Amino acid sequence: MKGMVTRQGVVKALTTNQVTVVFDQRSACASCHAAGSCTSLDSSEKSIIVARGNSPQGLVVGESVTILMPTRDGQIALLIGHVFPIVLLLCVVAVGGQWVSDLQIALISIVVLAGYYLGLIKLSPHLSFSIKINKTDS
Repeated sequence: MKGMVTRQGVVKALTTNQVTVVFDQRSACASCHAAGSCTSLDSSEKSIIVARGNSPQGLVVGESVTILMPTRDGQIALLIGHVFPIVLLLCVVAVGGQWVSDLQIALISIVVLAGYYLGLIKLSPHLSFSIKINKTDS
């Protein structure tokens, strides 16, 4: 599917409102043809919680599913979680570095980033991404 990020996973848990899906996240190295002879394998198990309304009826624990997310949503999440905080940090260092010591800049940076991420946590109910689950054809 063009413009979509897809992952194969397995339903781990079901509640009345949510579906938890577990999938393997591999780096490019882990899926490389030379992975057997390389020492830098990087693979980990991740889980994602999706609203029950974005999943098909009749799911059962242990069933294979496909997780779908628009590429744009992933890019927005990357901006919010990584790019904006780095830009914010660089601005604090650039502006504050002219008037205060390095230790003070470090402490101010920690406080500003903590405030940013706490604000994200508080706003998280309003941030929604269109992640969907489809049953995998057997």
